[in-house]
Amino acid sequence: MACRHIDDKEVREIMEKGIINFNKTNKRDRPCPTFAVQGRTTGGESIRIIFAQCDSLTKVITCYNLEDDPECHCP
Repeated sequence: MACRHIDDKEVREIMEKGIINFNKTNKRDRPCPTFAVQGRTTGGESIRIIFAQCDSLTKVITCYNLEDDPECHCP
């Protein structure tokens, strides 16, 4: 997230107000279904976040800006 300049506040904002992109979602993913949620932040960034829903726990798998792809080498 830091590599792509996306912070926790933006992740929470997209999680709450974003829309599910069913073309990028895989409800049959294992071990946990993954959901692509995207939207525009109050800062104007268009972001997509891939969440894994495992029982009652939701994890961020990856996130990226749909309009700007900064060069970074995330581990």
